[in-house]
Amino acid sequence: KPTHQLTSAKSTGITFDSQTGNAENDKPASFTFENGTGTCVGVFYDPDVHELHMNSQVDINLVGKGKRSKPMHVQSERLVYQEFASKIFLGPWSKLTRENTVVDAGGSIINMKDKQIDSIDADHAHGVDSYPKRHLNYAADMLHLIYNEDGELQKMNGVGNAHLTSESKGSETTVKANTVDLYFETENNENVLRRTLANGNAYVEAKPEPQPKGKLAETKIIHSETIELKMRKGGKDLEEVATHVPSSLELIPNQPSQHHRILHGAEMTILYGPQNQIQSFRSTKVTTDTDPLPPPPPKPGQKPKQQTLTVAHTSSDNMTAEFDPKTGNMKRMKQWGQFIYEEGERHAVGDTAFLENDTNVMDIDKNARFWDATGSTNGEHIKVAESTGDFDAVGHVTTTRLP
Repeated sequence: KPTHQLTSAKSTGITFDSQTGNAENDKPASFTFENGTGTCVGVFYDPDVHELHMNSQVDINLVGKGKRSKPMHVQSERLVYQEFASKIFLGPWSKLTRENTVVDAGGSIINMKDKQIDSIDADHAHGVDSYPKRHLNYAADMLHLIYNEDGELQKMNGVGNAHLTSESKGSETTVKANTVDLYFETENNENVLRRTLANGNAYVEAKPEPQPKGKLAETKIIHSETIELKMRKGGKDLEEVATHVPSSLELIPNQPSQHHRILHGAEMTILYGPQNQIQSFRSTKVTTDTDPLPPPPPKPGQKPKQQTLTVAHTSSDNMTAEFDPKTGNMKRMKQWGQFIYEEGERHAVGDTAFLENDTNVMDIDKNARFWDATGSTNGEHIKVAESTGDFDAVGHVTTTRLP
């Protein structure tokens, strides 16, 4: 008896060569094989090399052996199955559908192992994962999908112009890089994304969704050579974004009251709370550049005020930032270790500095010094209002003022 189910084909007519064993036709045909069924128009089979050609309108359903394996629906213009090599070649276009996942590509290669899908290589591929509470959209010049023994997607590797967009309640996150690796786990019989690693010109943008009151938090953009994203259980919310090489974080305002900021650091770690809202941020060897708020528009009949706008620059060895969990806006920033502040003619130094974002007030603690073109002040603690330059100095204060 055969060791496995034999492949059978049905059609309205077949040309058979008794010397070579080759069989072919140009009419619609249906197939039943060990791990699935299919249809096509036009077929050729060479028994010497165990190679099957489906010439057009290919439509196949592949069924895995694993207990939790889910069927895959394969569509293509042409198909070549090399049984000895355990490979299925699709082209010039292909479409792979598996439960909530759809991948459209140019040519694709399905690599089989023990008669089930082991991996897929898809050229110029675009994929979509749609679930009730999350939506993944990804693409790359070359997409490599790896499956485990149970036939479940384990890893996805995108090479060349790779990008991923994750949409869930609270925000939309976009990842772009030369290569992007996606790691999946199975939870409640569902394939969920748990980790993303972007390498080479990596870019991550977190765009907030409109809040009930119509207020938007800042849009956050990270640039780095390598960026790692970890997802919470369930795969729909971010848990952590980390870089281990020099990086930048840009906060782009979506409201008139928000500052435009760019932060550069040797490495960065961002922790997220509910609904993909940033909870905290930390970095080392930090520099920041904060643009001033533009002046309010003049009232009818008034001339616009002439105002000199200068960028505020800071640097320090360490930095942390806290964000409002309800709005996603930055609340407070702490910098320590050789803190330096510059804004036009204003300068300040100290051991530690706190910036309250709502009031735009900076507290400098220990070995504090503040100076401008009119003089300088030293003290144990100096509080500066960045909008006006007014300050309070406390503790062993010395001050020098020009007349």
